[in-house]
Amino acid sequence: MKKLLSMLLVLALCLSLFPAAALAEEPAGALAPDVQEEETTPPSAQGDDTSPYTGEAETDPEEPVGDGVLDVPEEDPSTSPDGSAQDDTGDDPDAMPEEPLTDDLQDATASGECGDNLTWTLDEDGQFTVSGTGDMWDWDGGNMPWYDSMEGIIVVTLIPGVTGVGDTAFSAAHALSQVNFPDGLTRIGMFAFMECVGLTEVSLPATLTAIEDGAFEMCGGLTEITIPASVTLLGPEVFFGCEALETLYFQGGAPSIGVDAFLGVTATAYYPANDPTWTEEVRQNYGGTITWVAYEAAVIASGQCGDALTWTLDENGLLTISGAGDMWDFGQGEAPWDSNTDEIKSVCLTSGVTGIGNFSFYNCSSMTSVTIPEGVTNIGNYAFADCSGLTSVQIPASVTRIGDGAYWTCSGLTSVTISDGVTEIGSNAFRYCSGLTDITIPANVTRIGDGAFQHCNGLTSVTISEGVVAIEGKAFANCSSLTSVTIPSTVASVGNSAFFGCTKLTSLTISEGVADIGPSAFANCAFLEHVTIPGSVVNIGASAFSVCPNLHEVILCEGVKTIGENAFCQNGLTVITIPASVTSIGDCAFAGDMSLTEIRFAGKAPSLGEDLFTVVTATAYYPENDPSWTEEVRQNYGGTITWEAYALEPSHIPGDINGDGKVNAMDATLLATYVKARGNGVTIVDGSGDVNGDGKVNATDAALLATYVKARGNGVVIH
Repeated sequence: MKKLLSMLLVLALCLSLFPAAALAEEPAGALAPDVQEEETTPPSAQGDDTSPYTGEAETDPEEPVGDGVLDVPEEDPSTSPDGSAQDDTGDDPDAMPEEPLTDDLQDATASGECGDNLTWTLDEDGQFTVSGTGDMWDWDGGNMPWYDSMEGIIVVTLIPGVTGVGDTAFSAAHALSQVNFPDGLTRIGMFAFMECVGLTEVSLPATLTAIEDGAFEMCGGLTEITIPASVTLLGPEVFFGCEALETLYFQGGAPSIGVDAFLGVTATAYYPANDPTWTEEVRQNYGGTITWVAYEAAVIASGQCGDALTWTLDENGLLTISGAGDMWDFGQGEAPWDSNTDEIKSVCLTSGVTGIGNFSFYNCSSMTSVTIPEGVTNIGNYAFADCSGLTSVQIPASVTRIGDGAYWTCSGLTSVTISDGVTEIGSNAFRYCSGLTDITIPANVTRIGDGAFQHCNGLTSVTISEGVVAIEGKAFANCSSLTSVTIPSTVASVGNSAFFGCTKLTSLTISEGVADIGPSAFANCAFLEHVTIPGSVVNIGASAFSVCPNLHEVILCEGVKTIGENAFCQNGLTVITIPASVTSIGDCAFAGDMSLTEIRFAGKAPSLGEDLFTVVTATAYYPENDPSWTEEVRQNYGGTITWEAYALEPSHIPGDINGDGKVNAMDATLLATYVKARGNGVTIVDGSGDVNGDGKVNATDAALLATYVKARGNGVVIH
């Protein structure tokens, strides 16, 4: 108010000094009052003294800085100079408030937080500034802290460091006429600028990837817009109701375009002529009337990249590989377009290309899309490594090999489709692809290489199809979000540390057919609770399930032969049964299992490693009358073990008269002898002779068993 009164006083003084004649007569050439030109001030010079792009104070070199400013401490307005309390209204209820002491406070009429690390200010000239780092918060249309001041926002400036505009952030800011977007911005949220009718043009940064639902809906002043090559998503109704929009210019590959994106719009859309993503299916009306026109982009670099292959890079960042045959293999940083990597936004391999060379597109971090045609059979080593802007990959059925490190550290990759033709996934192929959430390994893949998906921290689901033969070392190690996995029966071996450090893994199924579980294969799987090791597994490697503190139940099936050192150490086991097939248990295999109270051995004494039961206090049960369980064998092995013998339960296999686990002619002869002698002097296994299940052992059983053995079970049933 004080400033306004001062301005009015100055204006009155100026008018009093003007001669009346000067006001009465208008000079020749002057514009009529209703078309008088108005001088405008560029946004960087309006409002406060901070540049919207650098965040640094801009100063006038002719103005003194620092020395002429008096640092006056703020006073508490509720107290008088002597410290006594005073009435907030003062003696004069119409008195003007004190002017703020700092420029920032003087310029800002409102301010606050708008993100975890973002703040906002709105000054009296309508300059709205967002500063800090990260994304703005999302709102629901009426709870923005500046909602009541929305009509006063004229210019929005996002300082570099801001990466996202929140949902409905500036919806219905009718006076908004200019938005300054920074490089580094990746997202414009839903309805962020809906009904900003004062906007006539918008310049979108080259880092933008997503313009979400209704972001510019009902912006009736927009006449044209350029969509950067980096954009992969135009949400539904994104430009709905932009009736003045006449021109759309797409700089790169076709983004995903939502339903009714151009509802109510009649415009011409220009797209790159040589980009194969702009199919006829893509070039639709999306609720409006859109005329699609291809344009030829200027080539800024070109050359040869194979014996019969050439490349061109156009002004929109489209790198096109044309011709026939394989691309050459390159060393790191040696591809012919390496000096242009920052300019490459998309890659198109045309039909005829059969192989992608090593390091071909290494570190093309600005690339957001790639088209691999049918006919390509090999993706070379590190071909797309460090392409952090790549979000999705479709690998065609013609590809048989994905090379080592092919997509290493593609941190933006969220979707990968591996077709059935692939037989090999190389070492480290998708290592550090932290954005991946699920992956399906098709049946024809015989090898998943070392570290192929290691450190894919976002991976929650893995489907390994029947047909996969080898899961090599660290293939899925440190996939800290993975919750379940099934190892199919075709897998012969699970490699060293294959699933090491999968800390959220709770469900593990190992199918019958797997023969070997490698060292540390499932170590440090903190939330794993139960596992069944099928009888097909011959060897459980060293530390295979070590440091799984929630692993309370392990079922070892008959057939397992060796248990490596530290295999189940530091787990939560309470009971464990060692099947008769086990011949060797390594050092410290159950060391540190402090909850273990019962150990049951089903057969002969295996070779037992030193410190097998360190710090374990338990009772160990072994078969009585088995001579292999000598006093020398029954030791503490680093723990406190009480050894107790138990009687083996009799076999109840019908027809297995001699208890050797088989039903054959020897059993038929023995049963016949037993019946004839009425049991006198002839011993059979309890319960085995009642082959017809009538509760008796007699001649009928002997005849039935003889018939069964002669027919080899065909058509004859015993109980």
